[in-house]
Amino acid sequence: KQWYQRRVAITAGGRTDATQICDDLLGYPFSTCHSQIDAGDAYKGAYSDCMRDVCSCIGDRICACDSYASYAASCGEFGVDLSNWRSFISYCHKGDIDK
Repeated sequence: KQWYQRRVAITAGGRTDATQICDDLLGYPFSTCHSQIDAGDAYKGAYSDCMRDVCSCIGDRICACDSYASYAASCGEFGVDLSNWRSFISYCHKGDIDK
């Protein structure tokens, strides 16, 4: 197991909470980039990064925003414009901890 999987197991429902939060990477608007960059899963890619970030914050969903911003920036390098992703993710506001 990766370190975040061990840490989140300490808190009741932690993995479930992190999964529910990071599942936003699998939906719109991020899904428009999946054909260019795989969002990954619990073991690799942006999804794994999101799980690690959220678990390190003990389930605070705002900690996922950095992973979302990184994924959106990578998508931009492939010509997929996700510059407005924050308008679809209510808990990520410009100027929060994300890039």
